[in-house]
Amino acid sequence: MLRYTPSANNVFSLNFNTGNSFPSVNTLNDVEQSVNEYMIKKGNPDLEMSRLFNTAVTYNLVAKKINLQIMAINNIFTNLTLPLYMDCGDKILYTFDSDSKLIQNIAVASGTYSASKQLRFKGEVAYIHSSFSGRYNNHLGTLRASFDANYILKNFLFNISLKAPERNISNSGVITKDFIHYNVNVRYTLNNWHFELGTVNLFSKKQLSEQIYNSSVYGTQTNYYDRTQQSNIYVKLALNLNKGKKQKVRKTSIDKSIDSSIMKIQ
Repeated sequence: MLRYTPSANNVFSLNFNTGNSFPSVNTLNDVEQSVNEYMIKKGNPDLEMSRLFNTAVTYNLVAKKINLQIMAINNIFTNLTLPLYMDCGDKILYTFDSDSKLIQNIAVASGTYSASKQLRFKGEVAYIHSSFSGRYNNHLGTLRASFDANYILKNFLFNISLKAPERNISNSGVITKDFIHYNVNVRYTLNNWHFELGTVNLFSKKQLSEQIYNSSVYGTQTNYYDRTQQSNIYVKLALNLNKGKKQKVRKTSIDKSIDSSIMKIQ
């Protein structure tokens, strides 16, 4: 890491990280396993070790009411272990290979603003572009945005949060489509008691997330239902029992001056 601070409020930094990831046992095991009547699974013992190269440039502004961070990130994954589907006539062979490469370019701007001691805002906007090359060839651009506002009134905390729908691609090539999230809640704290009343996506209809994977031989499309993110109203009550064992502090008087026999040699 290299850091440059031209003033007390401005910080520039350059970070570089590298690492590796060995294939897991289930991707190396070459014993054939029957998934169903149409597919068999078999690992590849010749998989290469994956490597990651991460470079990030960051700018931080720390002011009285505003904290701002701007980042540009580049991630390179080489010999990435990905699923490989092969047509074997009456069945499909599900295996793995490490011939693919993934390059991610990320731009992120996030910050907080304290309008007063009671009112605070937080937001983030990011763009992520993922590009696969090699046996698996695909690319996708993702826009991510979120907003959060807090208002404190004595023992009360009022919160509003909003997250835009997101469409991203994982390191395994699976594309996920999300939906809009918005939450409103109020919290009350008194001594060790915490009470919260809130809503999650209150006026939304049934929300489903979608996962998609496509290759030249095989593809899947799955919709899944998350009950906690559906339209609901909730109540939380918590009691903090953080009472550790009390210990008495004993005052001791120790003479720490020790005569050295070496110093007494003449």
